[in-house]
Amino acid sequence: MIDDYIDSHINRGNSKGYANIILRNTKPFFKWLTLKEYINKCPYDGIQLLKVDKKKMDPIPEEDFKKLISIPPRNYFGSRDVLIMETLYGCGLRIGECLNLKLGNVDFKNNRLILEDTKNGEDSYVPFTKHLEKHLRDYIDEYLSSDSDDRFVFQNQDGNGLSYRSFESNLKKYCQKVKIPLYKCHQFRHNFAMAWIQANGDVASLQRVLRHKDPKMVNIYLSWTDKAITKEMLDHNPLDRLYDKE
Repeated sequence: MIDDYIDSHINRGNSKGYANIILRNTKPFFKWLTLKEYINKCPYDGIQLLKVDKKKMDPIPEEDFKKLISIPPRNYFGSRDVLIMETLYGCGLRIGECLNLKLGNVDFKNNRLILEDTKNGEDSYVPFTKHLEKHLRDYIDEYLSSDSDDRFVFQNQDGNGLSYRSFESNLKKYCQKVKIPLYKCHQFRHNFAMAWIQANGDVASLQRVLRHKDPKMVNIYLSWTDKAITKEMLDHNPLDRLYDKE
């Protein structure tokens, strides 16, 4: 029945990635049924996630990022969205980690963001630089100074945590307004990783900052710098410089 259910989604044109989301979201319920002995055997045992071809996401060009952070209105909601983009871009966070930040997670004493209940199920932290520190301070002082530590840093109009769908919708509108490609939240994280590698940053340290348990996940970014290497080769090739002088 589970196989047929997944096949029905694929036949309706849904992606394998979407089907895997369904599997991940429903499996814990049947595990719970088994644990409580409502059923004798978990029907998900032996069912594998569908193999998905990972599409390469190019990084966001610097000029496009500048356009994105210049377009939101200078009110609370616009300032909030700009700061989300800057936090993703400057710290390499996953969007869920970013939106789950609470005021108590912003550690100005040590200039770091404390991440709770991450994708890996572990608490962690990510340092932030002086520019993001200033923007965080300005935003919190102006809009959230009266809030307690357990309030979300990025709130919706009701004062609750902003949802991924809401921010994704806003990001799409900003991209359309400045007439650039429709970028995804995860591409900000790619920018962070590739900038680190292009600056000859230590790969092991990057793995820790990105909170990847598998080193292979970081090695992906090494292969993604091919375009940058090609550009550097064309810009700084000694043979070309030799003939350009003639």
